[in-house]
Amino acid sequence: PYRDRRARFRCVLAIATPGGSLVTAEGVLEGYIGLEPRGQGGFGYDPLFIVPEYNCTLAELDLETKNRISHRGRALAKLRERLAELFAALGWEKCESVW
Repeated sequence: PYRDRRARFRCVLAIATPGGSLVTAEGVLEGYIGLEPRGQGGFGYDPLFIVPEYNCTLAELDLETKNRISHRGRALAKLRERLAELFAALGWEKCESVW
């Protein structure tokens, strides 16, 4: 059964500022290991990694959805929020060109 084949992807991003601040963010994607590869997209384990919310493998998702829900995408979204908080605390104006 799939419940015995649990898996997760985890990504941790960190930025250290010259002033000594450390900003970190973690993204996790929970899923299951499939019994056989499905889908043509992605790379590595994508054809075997089943995302329960979508009932398909990462390789079967369109690229936009995969990037949004992936462990990397989730970590990057959190890092962006934390950087915005840090910039606000430092009194820096947000630079629209990098967001």
